[in-house]
Amino acid sequence: MISIVAKIRVRKEFTDAMAEALADVVRYVEANEPGTVSYYVCQCETEPGLFFTYERYDSRDAMDIHNSSDAVAGWIAKAQPMLIGGVEVHSCDEIAAMNR
Repeated sequence: MISIVAKIRVRKEFTDAMAEALADVVRYVEANEPGTVSYYVCQCETEPGLFFTYERYDSRDAMDIHNSSDAVAGWIAKAQPMLIGGVEVHSCDEIAAMNR
């Protein structure tokens, strides 16, 4: 399983807009990307301008399809003016998981 973990920091006046922009990506993924196994978006409780995504793909091809999608390109365009610094992205090989 291939996964991506991303750390996204925005100025506090953009927390609601970022939450909605990320939710739009999740809706797109659910409707259009069967190779995306799961896609989580989290907002930090103590720092509302700090978001994380955790994305799981059944193959590197599925990850590449997601990363080159119109949804990601649109999100990048929306996110740019909101960001503090860049998006920190890590591609990972999953070594253990638990699901209930």
